Amino acid sequence: MCSANRCMVGTLAGIVILALLSPVLAGTPNTANPSCSSLQVQTNGDEYSVGQLVNITVKFVHLLPGCAEFMIAHDYVVQTQILGNGGPVFSRSNATASDATLQYNWVPTQEGNYTVNVIVWLRFAGSDLLTKQLEASKTIVVEDSTTGLGEQYYIPVGLLLALLAVVAFMSRKRINHSRPR
Repeated sequence: MCSANRCMVGTLAGIVILALLSPVLAGTPNTANPSCSSLQVQTNGDEYSVGQLVNITVKFVHLLPGCAEFMIAHDYVVQTQILGNGGPVFSRSNATASDATLQYNWVPTQEGNYTVNVIVWLRFAGSDLLTKQLEASKTIVVEDSTTGLGEQYYIPVGLLLALLAVVAFMSRKRINHSRPR
Protein backbone atom coordinates (compact mmCIF):
# COMPACT_ATOMS: atom_id res chain seq x y z
CA MET A 1 0.00 0.00 0.00
CA CYS A 2 1.06 3.50 -0.58
CA SER A 3 0.29 6.68 1.23
CA ALA A 4 -1.84 9.29 -0.49
CA ASN A 5 1.22 11.40 -1.30
CA ARG A 6 3.22 8.46 -2.69
CA CYS A 7 0.34 7.26 -4.85
CA MET A 8 -0.18 10.76 -6.15
CA VAL A 9 3.52 11.14 -6.99
CA GLY A 10 3.49 7.75 -8.71
CA THR A 11 0.40 8.65 -10.72
CA LEU A 12 1.89 12.02 -11.69
CA ALA A 13 5.15 10.34 -12.70
CA GLY A 14 3.19 7.91 -14.85
CA ILE A 15 1.31 10.76 -16.51
CA VAL A 16 4.57 12.65 -17.18
CA ILE A 17 6.21 9.54 -18.67
CA LEU A 18 3.14 8.89 -20.80
CA ALA A 19 3.13 12.53 -21.93
CA LEU A 20 6.82 12.29 -22.87
CA LEU A 21 6.29 9.03 -24.72
CA SER A 22 3.04 10.01 -26.45
CA PRO A 23 4.75 11.67 -29.44
CA VAL A 24 6.79 8.49 -29.85
CA LEU A 25 3.74 6.25 -29.48
CA ALA A 26 1.64 8.49 -31.71
CA GLY A 27 4.20 8.03 -34.45
CA THR A 28 4.35 4.28 -34.07
CA PRO A 29 4.15 3.16 -36.79
CA ASN A 30 3.24 5.76 -39.38
CA THR A 31 0.34 7.37 -37.52
CA ALA A 32 2.12 10.70 -37.05
CA ASN A 33 3.46 10.58 -40.60
CA PRO A 34 1.13 8.82 -43.06
CA SER A 35 3.47 9.93 -45.85
CA CYS A 36 5.75 7.08 -44.73
CA SER A 37 3.23 4.66 -46.25
CA SER A 38 1.60 4.50 -49.65
CA LEU A 39 -1.64 3.09 -50.98
CA GLN A 40 -2.80 2.75 -54.58
CA VAL A 41 -5.96 1.30 -56.07
CA GLN A 42 -6.03 0.43 -59.77
CA THR A 43 -8.53 -1.18 -62.12
CA ASN A 44 -8.10 -2.51 -65.64
CA GLY A 45 -10.24 0.35 -66.99
CA ASP A 46 -12.53 3.24 -66.16
CA GLU A 47 -15.67 2.21 -68.04
CA TYR A 48 -17.30 -1.22 -68.10
CA SER A 49 -20.44 -2.95 -69.31
CA VAL A 50 -22.81 -4.87 -67.07
CA GLY A 51 -21.38 -8.40 -66.82
CA GLN A 52 -17.83 -7.35 -67.77
CA LEU A 53 -15.02 -8.46 -65.45
CA VAL A 54 -13.41 -5.70 -63.36
CA ASN A 55 -9.87 -6.45 -62.13
CA ILE A 56 -8.90 -4.53 -58.99
CA THR A 57 -5.31 -4.23 -57.73
CA VAL A 58 -4.49 -2.73 -54.33
CA LYS A 59 -0.84 -1.88 -53.57
CA PHE A 60 0.05 -1.07 -49.98
CA VAL A 61 3.59 -0.17 -48.86
CA HIS A 62 3.69 0.04 -45.09
CA LEU A 63 7.09 1.74 -44.79
CA LEU A 64 8.67 3.85 -47.51
CA PRO A 65 12.47 4.25 -47.77
CA GLY A 66 13.85 6.80 -45.33
CA CYS A 67 11.14 6.17 -42.76
CA ALA A 68 11.50 4.23 -39.51
CA GLU A 69 9.07 2.49 -37.23
CA PHE A 70 9.29 1.39 -33.64
CA MET A 71 9.16 -2.29 -32.93
CA ILE A 72 5.73 -2.53 -31.37
CA ALA A 73 3.81 -5.61 -32.45
CA HIS A 74 1.16 -4.58 -34.96
CA ASP A 75 -0.39 -5.45 -38.27
CA TYR A 76 -2.60 -3.77 -40.86
CA VAL A 77 -6.08 -4.54 -42.06
CA VAL A 78 -6.61 -3.60 -45.70
CA GLN A 79 -10.34 -3.15 -46.34
CA THR A 80 -11.50 -2.97 -49.98
CA GLN A 81 -15.09 -2.05 -50.82
CA ILE A 82 -17.00 -1.23 -53.97
CA LEU A 83 -19.68 1.30 -53.17
CA GLY A 84 -22.75 1.81 -55.35
CA ASN A 85 -25.83 3.97 -54.93
CA GLY A 86 -27.27 1.58 -52.35
CA GLY A 87 -24.08 1.08 -50.35
CA PRO A 88 -21.41 -1.65 -50.53
CA VAL A 89 -21.79 -4.23 -53.30
CA PHE A 90 -18.40 -5.89 -52.66
CA SER A 91 -16.26 -6.05 -49.51
CA ARG A 92 -13.02 -7.83 -48.59
CA SER A 93 -10.57 -7.43 -45.70
CA ASN A 94 -7.04 -8.80 -45.47
CA ALA A 95 -4.56 -8.61 -42.61
CA THR A 96 -0.88 -8.10 -43.34
CA ALA A 97 2.20 -7.36 -41.25
CA SER A 98 4.10 -5.82 -44.17
CA ASP A 99 3.68 -4.63 -47.76
CA ALA A 100 0.86 -6.20 -49.73
CA THR A 101 -0.41 -6.39 -53.29
CA LEU A 102 -3.97 -7.66 -53.34
CA GLN A 103 -6.02 -8.56 -56.40
CA TYR A 104 -9.77 -8.98 -56.68
CA ASN A 105 -12.24 -9.66 -59.46
CA TRP A 106 -15.77 -8.28 -59.55
CA VAL A 107 -18.54 -8.54 -62.14
CA PRO A 108 -21.11 -5.72 -62.00
CA THR A 109 -24.76 -6.72 -62.37
CA GLN A 110 -26.24 -3.21 -62.61
CA GLU A 111 -25.29 -0.01 -64.40
CA GLY A 112 -24.21 3.04 -62.43
CA ASN A 113 -21.25 4.87 -60.97
CA TYR A 114 -19.22 2.88 -58.46
CA THR A 115 -16.36 3.83 -56.14
CA VAL A 116 -13.62 1.35 -55.31
CA ASN A 117 -12.64 2.47 -51.81
CA VAL A 118 -9.65 1.10 -49.87
CA ILE A 119 -8.86 1.88 -46.23
CA VAL A 120 -5.77 0.67 -44.38
CA TRP A 121 -6.26 0.27 -40.64
CA LEU A 122 -3.45 -0.08 -38.06
CA ARG A 123 -4.08 -2.74 -35.40
CA PHE A 124 -1.80 -3.24 -32.39
CA ALA A 125 -1.24 -6.85 -31.32
CA GLY A 126 -3.68 -8.13 -28.76
CA SER A 127 -6.23 -5.46 -29.59
CA ASP A 128 -9.27 -5.20 -31.81
CA LEU A 129 -8.94 -1.42 -31.86
CA LEU A 130 -8.35 -0.10 -35.40
CA THR A 131 -6.84 3.25 -36.33
CA LYS A 132 -7.29 4.58 -39.86
CA GLN A 133 -3.93 4.95 -41.62
CA LEU A 134 -4.58 5.57 -45.30
CA GLU A 135 -7.45 5.78 -47.76
CA ALA A 136 -7.56 5.68 -51.56
CA SER A 137 -10.39 5.44 -54.05
CA LYS A 138 -11.20 5.22 -57.74
CA THR A 139 -14.48 5.79 -59.55
CA ILE A 140 -15.65 3.50 -62.34
CA VAL A 141 -18.68 3.71 -64.63
CA VAL A 142 -20.77 0.67 -65.56
CA GLU A 143 -23.17 0.95 -68.51
CA ASP A 144 -25.94 -1.40 -69.59
CA SER A 145 -24.66 -3.22 -72.67
CA THR A 146 -28.10 -4.52 -73.66
CA THR A 147 -29.52 -1.12 -74.68
CA GLY A 148 -28.17 -1.33 -78.23
CA LEU A 149 -25.22 -2.10 -80.40
CA GLY A 150 -21.93 -0.46 -79.64
CA GLU A 151 -20.37 1.92 -82.13
CA GLN A 152 -17.82 -0.71 -83.12
CA TYR A 153 -20.64 -2.70 -84.75
CA TYR A 154 -22.25 0.06 -86.83
CA ILE A 155 -20.15 -0.42 -89.99
CA PRO A 156 -20.10 -4.26 -90.02
CA VAL A 157 -23.87 -4.43 -89.40
CA GLY A 158 -24.49 -1.80 -92.08
CA LEU A 159 -22.41 -3.76 -94.59
CA LEU A 160 -24.20 -6.98 -93.69
CA LEU A 161 -27.60 -5.36 -94.18
CA ALA A 162 -26.52 -3.93 -97.56
CA LEU A 163 -25.27 -7.37 -98.64
CA LEU A 164 -28.57 -8.97 -97.59
CA ALA A 165 -30.49 -6.35 -99.58
CA VAL A 166 -28.42 -7.10 -102.72
CA VAL A 167 -28.88 -10.86 -102.28
CA ALA A 168 -32.64 -10.40 -101.82
CA PHE A 169 -32.84 -8.20 -104.90
CA MET A 170 -30.82 -10.66 -107.01
CA SER A 171 -32.93 -13.59 -105.78
CA ARG A 172 -36.13 -11.78 -106.69
CA LYS A 173 -34.79 -10.99 -110.14
CA ARG A 174 -33.89 -14.67 -110.71
CA ILE A 175 -37.28 -15.81 -109.53
CA ASN A 176 -38.97 -13.40 -111.95
CA HIS A 177 -36.79 -14.57 -114.91
CA SER A 178 -37.31 -18.25 -114.23
CA ARG A 179 -41.13 -18.07 -114.34
CA PRO A 180 -42.72 -18.98 -117.64
CA ARG A 181 -44.80 -16.24 -119.26
